[in-house]
Amino acid sequence: MARTVFSKLKTLWRKQSQPVQAAKAIKAALGRHLSVPNATRWNSLFNAMKYVNEVLKGKMDATFDALSLPRLQHKESMFIGEYCKVMCAVAKALDILQGEQYMYKGVLQPTLQSLLRYQRFLPPLKYCILLAWSLQDAVKKRFSGVLEGADLALAAAVHPKFKLSWMTEARKAATLRLLEEECHAVKAIFNENGAASKGTDEDNVFFQLPQSSLSCSEVQQWLSDLGTDISELVKYPKIKEIFIQRNMGIPSSSLAERLFSKGCDILSIKRGKPSDENFEKQLILKCNEVCK
Repeated sequence: MARTVFSKLKTLWRKQSQPVQAAKAIKAALGRHLSVPNATRWNSLFNAMKYVNEVLKGKMDATFDALSLPRLQHKESMFIGEYCKVMCAVAKALDILQGEQYMYKGVLQPTLQSLLRYQRFLPPLKYCILLAWSLQDAVKKRFSGVLEGADLALAAAVHPKFKLSWMTEARKAATLRLLEEECHAVKAIFNENGAASKGTDEDNVFFQLPQSSLSCSEVQQWLSDLGTDISELVKYPKIKEIFIQRNMGIPSSSLAERLFSKGCDILSIKRGKPSDENFEKQLILKCNEVCK
């Protein structure tokens, strides 16, 4: 079934990119051109199949007829619909992991767990059940060392969008203990105003108020906070410090290499041992050349 469907669609996609008349016929029948798979875009095949699935069958039949191609049969249309249901979560996960909005380590585990959960609760399938099973097995095999990693779970726990809501109860308890230990070990980023803090401490001594655990208190406040924006981290200095440590990746060196390079040659110590002043002059001359 899959071979037949993809063979018909590949022929249709090739037709659009060849003669001008074929592209015009497709646009006349559908009101727009088809989405075509692209080797450099991971989700392009899914997007192309999704568009075919969403177009009214009458319009697709008219398109195939206009190009003298065999139509899609009913069971083939059913296959395309099931394919889109199975691959929808995979395409969404790829968009999330490749996008700039969620470029944090703590996003990986919740994304993979959501993908597996979606695959487990798919409606009954007739044609693509093996595809769904294969995807589950492939994700578990490829990310076996990632799905249960404590470090990545902690990275997700300090991300405002996820925290502990996506975990099982057993993992919640273990990650909560780890988070409290981290908070005890991390120094707060922001300090209270010295005078106000001193006055508060003296008042506490006078009233003999109990000294609560600031770290545990901050963890509980963090978990009960309903905010999901990254800016919420400002209110929790220790959580923010852990977030920076656990979620921020090592920056790429490509920008620095581009700044300190001339063509393919990275500026380095080649002519003896240049002084800081000479190296600075070389860098300024190189940047001036780029700005011209």
